[in-house]
Amino acid sequence: MSDPARVETSFVTKVIVVVVAIGALVSFLTPNTDGLKRFDTPVNQLFLLSFIQNPEGLYMVSEIWENEKRYDFAIREMRLAIGLLEMHNADATVLKRYKDRLAKLTAKE
Repeated sequence: MSDPARVETSFVTKVIVVVVAIGALVSFLTPNTDGLKRFDTPVNQLFLLSFIQNPEGLYMVSEIWENEKRYDFAIREMRLAIGLLEMHNADATVLKRYKDRLAKLTAKE
């Protein structure tokens, strides 16, 4: 027969190994939040607004990118905003405002 104390020690060892392995896996799969940008920056906040389909948020993000001289990103945001406006059949004057800004950005690129 096997020694009960040895069986218990073997079981505890296996449990510890499994718990450590699960902990290592969870640690590996969770993102490193220390290196990630926080949501308190203006660009990140406005991107969150765009998830609720807010063309004005995308317009403001485009302005931020323009100030940073990243015209390719600014143009992308304006195209997304125009797409949202067209999808929802926006008023022609609003659409013109966005398209005029897109033309201005495209000329700078």
